[in-house]
Amino acid sequence: MHHSFIAATIIVGAVTAFPFVAKMPGVDSSLLHRQRQQQPDTTSCPFDADHIDAPGISGTHPCNGAKNSLPGKGKGGYQVPVPGDTDHQFVAPKSTDIRGPCPGLNAAANHNFLTRDGITTYNELVDGQQKLYNVDYELANLLAVLGLTLTDGDIVTEKLSIGCDATSRTYFLPGTGGSEPGLNAHNKFEADTSLTRNDHFLANGDNYSFNGTLFGMMKETTGGNYNRDGLAKYRAQRYQQSLKDNPNFYFGPASLLLFGAASFLYELMPSGTKSYTPDYQTISSFFGAKQNPDG
Repeated sequence: MHHSFIAATIIVGAVTAFPFVAKMPGVDSSLLHRQRQQQPDTTSCPFDADHIDAPGISGTHPCNGAKNSLPGKGKGGYQVPVPGDTDHQFVAPKSTDIRGPCPGLNAAANHNFLTRDGITTYNELVDGQQKLYNVDYELANLLAVLGLTLTDGDIVTEKLSIGCDATSRTYFLPGTGGSEPGLNAHNKFEADTSLTRNDHFLANGDNYSFNGTLFGMMKETTGGNYNRDGLAKYRAQRYQQSLKDNPNFYFGPASLLLFGAASFLYELMPSGTKSYTPDYQTISSFFGAKQNPDG
C-alpha cells in the first residue's frame, strides 16, 4: 500500500510536466484530471470556525478503554453511549458540519466519537471505531490508514474530511498543492455500484448524496433483513444495474472494498437489544432514511 501511494503521487506529478502521460495506457486519467483541475476547498463545503476535538475517555465513561490510537479492551456488550455520558449524546449536525457518504462515520460524528464538525484525525478514527462499534484494533487501524491514504486525507497532519473537500483544514501546507477531497471523492469510499449512492457518471459527479430510491431497492431486495445473504443479492443486483446503465462504469481493485463496507451493516450496526439483528428499523436509522407514504 505504501509503495502504491508513492507511485500514484509520482505519476500525478509527472503529468504536470509531461501532459502526454495522461493518455498513456494503464493511467487512470480521471484521477489526473481531477488533481489538475479541481480547486481545493469548494465553496459548498461546510466550515465551522469553532473546531473542537472529540473528547477522550473518562473515568466514569471509559467505553472499552481505547485512547491515543492504542488497543482498547476489545470487549463489547455495553450500551453506547452509556447513561449519563453527556460527552457522547446525539446532536444533529449543524449547517456548518461536514457529513459524507459513510453512515457509520456520520453517526460517530453525531455522537462526538469523531469531531462533530466532520474534520477528524487518525487517532479519533482508531479510537472511535473501537469505542462505538467495538471494531477489532487491527481492523480499526487498517481502516484509519486507508482513510488517510486511499480516500485523500493527509498523511502528514493525519487529518481527514468525512465528506467534502476541506483541503485548507486538512493539508499540511494549505494553498501550495492539490486537493484532498475526502470521502466524497469518486472511487475512494464510494464507487460505482454503491448501496445507496449514485454512480459518478449517472449523477453528474454526485456520488455522495443519499439516494432514497436505492435504499428502497435495497429494502425490497433484502426483504428488510440486511444480513450477508440479503446484501450479497443486492450487491449483485447493483453491479448488473451499473453495468447496464452506466457507459462509464468502472469497477477497479479498490472497488472491492465496497463489499467489505457492506458487511458493516450486519456486523457493526445491529443492537444487542435486538439480538444483533440487522433489521430495517436499525439500518434505516443509521442511513437517516424514512419511508414516505408512497413507498
